[in-house]
Order: sequence, then structure tokens, then C-alpha cells
Amino acid sequence: MATLKLDKAEAKKQFKSTPEWFRQVLINAFGAGTFSEKITDRLKTYEDFYNETTEKAKPVFDFRTIKSFEDACYKLNMLATLPGITGLEDVHAKDIIARYKLEIVYLAINDGWMPVKNGKLQPRYEVYHYLLSSGSGFDFSHSVYGYTYANADAGLRLCTHSEEKSNYIKDQFDDLWKDMKL
Repeated sequence: MATLKLDKAEAKKQFKSTPEWFRQVLINAFGAGTFSEKITDRLKTYEDFYNETTEKAKPVFDFRTIKSFEDACYKLNMLATLPGITGLEDVHAKDIIARYKLEIVYLAINDGWMPVKNGKLQPRYEVYHYLLSSGSGFDFSHSVYGYTYANADAGLRLCTHSEEKSNYIKDQFDDLWKDMKL
């Protein structure tokens, strides 16, 4: 005699597509509330709630899908419009617009993570640039990781919680960094 092993999650997935006689077997094994459409029938305990929400957890976000300011706006469900800057020469407005774009990019790539502002120890990574002595422009130095030191280079809005994200932003959005810094 063969034995069928079926966990609760798989039983819930298969329930609607099985014949009526097998549905009854599943109901007897797992309880009628497991297959109910009413949430109050399915969730009786904290464990029920935990199992329900972890089974339907949102997919992991791949920050590498953000390749432009417009991609970042799309992820954040906002229009890709720029703030109006009046009364400044273009050379001065350019860095303000670049900073705005970078802040939107960081919001999207950080996917909800925000650095703590109240002085608690929290690791964060910032892109660190330096000017080349040859005068040929701008170069990436490294991602700076820090807990407690003060740095006025990028600020809290332009940091991530991983070196990988920081390096990705440095590589993918180098033009915005140049516009903001030079």
C-alpha cells in the first residue's frame, strides 16, 4: 500500500482542483477552516496568522531592476517629474536636480529601509568619491561603512544598508553623482 504525504500548504494549493471525494479526505485531515474562503475561519491562532502570511509573502525585490530615475519612480508608483527650480542658473540647478534624482533612486533601491536618525548604532553604506589630481574628473574610491562617525558627504538619504547596493548605485548612477558633485 502506498502512502501519500501532503503538507498543509500543498493541500491548500491543490484543494480547488481535486475531486469532491478527495476534498473530503483533505478536510478530514486538515480541518474545514484550512480551506475556507473566510479569513475568520482560517485564522484562529497566531500560528495560523503566521502560516497564512508567510505562505503569501511578497517576492524578494531585486534592486538591480532599477536602472534609471524613471525606473525608480515607477517602483515607487510616482510620476517621473522633476521639481521646478527657478531663479538659479542652469549650472546651479543641475546639482539640485541630480540630488533629487539620487534621493528617489535610493528610496526605490532601499525598498523601504530608512537609516535611523536618532543616533542609534546602525550600519550604513555611503558612496565615497574623490577628485582626480590630474583634473580629469571624478572617480569612485569605495563604499564607506560606518556606525558612529559623522560624515557630511552624502547624508542620511543617500546611503544603503548593504555594500552591494551602494556599489550598484555608484556604478549605475555615476552620471548623477558627477552632476551633483562637480
